[in-house]
Parts: sequence; structure tokens; C-alpha cells
Amino acid sequence: LFKNKDIHNCIDLGLSVKWASCNLGANDPLDRGICFQWGEPFQNSQIDETIYYKQAWMERNSVDIANSRFDAAYMIWGGYWHLPNIKECDELLNKCIWETINIDDKAIGYKITGPNGNNILLPITSTRYYLTSMRYSSYPFIHTLYIDSSEHRIAETFQCNMASIRPVFGKD
Repeated sequence: LFKNKDIHNCIDLGLSVKWASCNLGANDPLDRGICFQWGEPFQNSQIDETIYYKQAWMERNSVDIANSRFDAAYMIWGGYWHLPNIKECDELLNKCIWETINIDDKAIGYKITGPNGNNILLPITSTRYYLTSMRYSSYPFIHTLYIDSSEHRIAETFQCNMASIRPVFGKD
């Protein structure tokens, strides 16, 4: 497990946090990486949902699991790496330019260019969801970043659904 930000490329898009150049568990910017469940920091750990998810749900004022033992990005990469919150995803959605990346006339992802001109590549995954650190107001829903070939937005899904993670680096 890597704990040093210098091992993972973080891209400054001119936003409040830097975004990782790849998804958690990926070696290439357009690789989907490893899918996780919200509140489960290690893939396929055979957790007991009734105990573990409810602990994640109740911990940290029941709102945000960033930088906690339930945050996969924080637990695996350490330091100031964490799951993005809704504000950080909203910045990505509303302050950046999204351009579709096509291969053989099929949308496979987006080139996202920040206010400062730097960019990241974000693949459209099979689940179309990226985890955020924040839960929805009612159990068992969580907030996610949803992207497919025609839209990108904040959405809600069940906490037990698998999703990719694009970590962010920053003190929030």
C-alpha cells in the first residue's frame, strides 16, 4: 500500500483539491480500476453488511466518511488522499470543460479540463458510478458522481452497489 502522494500523480485542475490521474486500482487513466462498495475500504473483504455499513453510516456525524477507516482512497493511498465529497464533484462538473473521448464511435470516457488548462481523463465505467464520501439523507442511499455517454451529474444509488473511485488530494 502506497502512502506517499508522490507515488500517485495528482493533477491540479485549478480547483479546491487535486484529482488523481487514475482510478483507485488502475494503471492507466482510462482503466476503470477496482470497484468498491461505499464504506468498504478493501474490495471483497466479505463484510457483514448489517454491522459494517451501519457503522460507516453512523460514524462521522452520519454524513461524510472522508479520511476515515471507511474511506478506501484514504485507507489504501493514505496521507491527504480521500474520496471526493459533493462540493469537490460539483466543482468538477461545473467549473471544468467535459469533452467526450470516443474510440470506434463509442464513448469511453471524458477529457475534463480545469480552469487552469490542466486535464484528467475519466473513463465511463460499467457501473457508471463513482463513489463520493457522502451519504444521502436516508439509509441506504449514497451520493455518487454519475457519468455515461450523454450526461454527468451528482446522483444517488444504494450504498451496496459497486462503483469506481477517483481519489482527490487535499486537506478537506
